Amino acid sequence: MAIKAFATVDDYVAAYGAVADEKQLETLLMRATGYLLAKLEGYEEGYDEVLDINLSTVCMAMVSRALSVPRGMSGVSQLSQTAGSYTAQATFFDQYMRPLPSELELLGLNSGAVASCRMQAGGRYEAD
Repeated sequence: MAIKAFATVDDYVAAYGAVADEKQLETLLMRATGYLLAKLEGYEEGYDEVLDINLSTVCMAMVSRALSVPRGMSGVSQLSQTAGSYTAQATFFDQYMRPLPSELELLGLNSGAVASCRMQAGGRYEAD
């Protein structure tokens, strides 16, 4: 069974705008999906629609952070340039492709605790 990314290129473009290199985008979406799948034991697509949407959201956010790093600046967290009496500084946010604590919480993966539970009956949860 082939792994399907949690978000497509079209999903990403609709949420964040066009990118110059769609092949790179596809690769990053698959890598982010792989990272998230490794944290989700027993995940089944379509079993919980809310989780599916949240996984797509987190996957795209991880990729957006990775794409926001300027070329050649991978691994750099701060940059400072000085010209005469003027100084420019830039601090890059979490540029590594990993979910933020708030995103882990959204997925119910924070600190090994279960963030939300749904009652199940007959193999599916009963919606309110």
